[in-house]
Amino acid sequence: APRWTRGRIAGMMIAAMIITLAAALSLPAWISNFEVNLTLIALLMAEAFLSYSLLSHRMLEVIPLAASTLLGQVSDAVITLNAQGEIIDYNNSARAIQFLALAEHIGESFPALLKKKLGFDLSLDRVIDRSAEINMGEGADFRTYDMRTSPLVGEDRSNLGFLVVLRDITHRKKEELER
Repeated sequence: APRWTRGRIAGMMIAAMIITLAAALSLPAWISNFEVNLTLIALLMAEAFLSYSLLSHRMLEVIPLAASTLLGQVSDAVITLNAQGEIIDYNNSARAIQFLALAEHIGESFPALLKKKLGFDLSLDRVIDRSAEINMGEGADFRTYDMRTSPLVGEDRSNLGFLVVLRDITHRKKEELER
């Protein structure tokens, strides 16, 4: 998972642990006095809410933990975007595209990155398996990619994000030009 995502999850886990520790330390005193302790009740309610949020499968959907293992084995560059088109994850093949420098642009808009670096307009408004051919780099680093963009749709048909797959077709393009 991206560093900023891991930091958010770690913060939530630490908050849950602090609440659990405070409630556990207060419980013996509360039991011995049998007074209504709103602070302890509020801590226990917050703990229950945070625990539910952390363990809920919906919270983990935004973090492609298992997907990163699978996507790391794919030779095509795969970039995962959220519903707003911001970069949230990418595989090792995408990391190898130095022209895009994806590590420096996590959380930024992918269409804006393409516009700035390549002058390419990527509209995510009506993406249904859109395909485009894009060129990156100069000289010996010049590469041609077949870029396919697909929406990621949830169970309720809502747009969860987008998947961008870049397949290196440089060799094939050179052969076509030679023919």
